[in-house]
Amino acid sequence: MIMELKPYMIIHIKDDDGIDRNVIILPVTKKDIKRGINASHTGLFGFRGFWYKGNGTKWKSYGKIYDISDYNIIDIVRQDICGLNKKQLKELLK
Repeated sequence: MIMELKPYMIIHIKDDDGIDRNVIILPVTKKDIKRGINASHTGLFGFRGFWYKGNGTKWKSYGKIYDISDYNIIDIVRQDICGLNKKQLKELLK
């Protein structure tokens, strides 16, 4: 499925092994790469595992990163995270 991905969208992805997961789309900049994020290039990436402090809008809050270009995007779960509290966001991004 081809769609325009935007920061703070939550999408459902499926990998080649059939594993399904929800991820939030966040931007990765050159500055982020210099700070140690596990990304090989800049752009939009998927994140899940909201385990760390933060409000969910920064990559430092997440434990897992996915290069979304490697996955088949199945569905948009939410257009943005407005209105979600931390507990709801954590539940969506387990």
